[in-house]
Amino acid sequence: FCLNADTLEPIWESDDDVFRGHASMFATDSRLMILTQYGDLVLVDVTQDEYIENGRVHLGKGDFQSHPALVGDRLIVRKGKEIVCYQLK
Repeated sequence: FCLNADTLEPIWESDDDVFRGHASMFATDSRLMILTQYGDLVLVDVTQDEYIENGRVHLGKGDFQSHPALVGDRLIVRKGKEIVCYQLK
């Protein structure tokens, strides 16, 4: 769900199965980056009145339940018992 911060009224929602379960998020004024527990990294435009996906990549099988770190153009995640660094482009 994307909610209006002042009224908490829904602006849009997505029923994509990729968002079932745990997810970690980073937000700016214009975009939302979502990492699901199943390794899907989704970039969403939050300036629109509808769900607009700007991109999606699957980071592989594993358990991605820890919150990632974003350092410059690098995403650092815990994938099961490993720490993995991805360069974002």
